[in-house]
Amino acid sequence: MTWLDHYLKRLSLTSWPTPDQAGLAFLHRRHVESIAFGNVDLLLGTPPKLNHDALVEKLLIQGRPGYCYEINTLFASLLNHLGLKTTLHMARVLLNKERVHERPRSHLVLTAEPDGQRWLLDAGFGGGGICEPVPLQAGTVFDQDIDQYRLLPEQTPAGWYLQREIKGEWNNLYWFDLAIAYPPDCHVGNHFAATANESIFLHDLMVTRIDGMQRLVLHNRQLSVRSKMDSSVKIIQTSDELQNILDHYFGFSVQPDQAGLLFQNGFEQELPPAQK
Repeated sequence: MTWLDHYLKRLSLTSWPTPDQAGLAFLHRRHVESIAFGNVDLLLGTPPKLNHDALVEKLLIQGRPGYCYEINTLFASLLNHLGLKTTLHMARVLLNKERVHERPRSHLVLTAEPDGQRWLLDAGFGGGGICEPVPLQAGTVFDQDIDQYRLLPEQTPAGWYLQREIKGEWNNLYWFDLAIAYPPDCHVGNHFAATANESIFLHDLMVTRIDGMQRLVLHNRQLSVRSKMDSSVKIIQTSDELQNILDHYFGFSVQPDQAGLLFQNGFEQELPPAQK
């Protein structure tokens, strides 16, 4: 099988959609439904590799989760192969109401221009990320079943804020501009995410996936299932329960000893600092 055959199988497709706006929206949503975001393997001691063969093996053949540098790099390769030219960009994550200059360029996104209009694509953000592409239109609200999003332009520095509506208020997810991110930029960002002590990926267990009209989010020992109309939260009590949740909700398996390590890590992250 070629890597494209593995991709079709991973996305449960028999052929590729036409690379226009409708086909891109379909492919983007299928991507976030099929390939989970997560840092499981990093917490288990395997740093991500960004070369093509490693991404195909991990994300497509083994069916493991990945984070932005892995997922969006491979997604861009697919779209380029299908004839849709993409450009990579580095974003600044702003989940805690920081200002743009206070955050590093630590998140990888991409843009593409199906039918002559430029769209933001991001299949690797995690908990609150977009399900489908968003056109670069200032202030237009896009309802994506689970959440609503909009893009706002920023003049200083010039770029765009991606915002998500939460309980009637618009919250920044990240800021990005259209400067090109080259492979060395991605490797530096990946190295920081995988090795820097301040990187959240080295501490908190995070796995997310879109499941139809629901967003599934595992954070340490807490599983949340959220739709537009309802939400539920479950506290995971044992490593066996965590192992079953990864398999049932996110579509990949870990060994019992690995589940034990992940469960213990999640337990430790919830302790007060003095008890860690």
